Amino acid sequence: MDTTAIDRITIAPLRENFGVEVTGVDVTRADAAMLAEIKRRVDLHGALVIRGQKLDPQQLLALTRVFGEPAGNALLEYTVPGYPEIYVISNKVVDGRAIGDPEA
Repeated sequence: MDTTAIDRITIAPLRENFGVEVTGVDVTRADAAMLAEIKRRVDLHGALVIRGQKLDPQQLLALTRVFGEPAGNALLEYTVPGYPEIYVISNKVVDGRAIGDPEA
């Protein structure tokens, strides 16, 4: 990864000995080296938060594949239409219907 990419990101702990928050990266524009660094941080810290990302389903799956091949879900009721690999966790109700699994 080039030095300028490293200089643009900030990594801060979420909790003592668990998790970090990464800022200064747009994962939709991240190169392979930056994605490898994000994966390394997950492996190192157990959890990672990257706020403010706007990903469409294909971009979300591309990011997910950095960590391994996503599996489809048998409970299609709470998946994104056309993307059984994306399971929605939410307690929001829209038009009288839960848009995600509130119990997950």
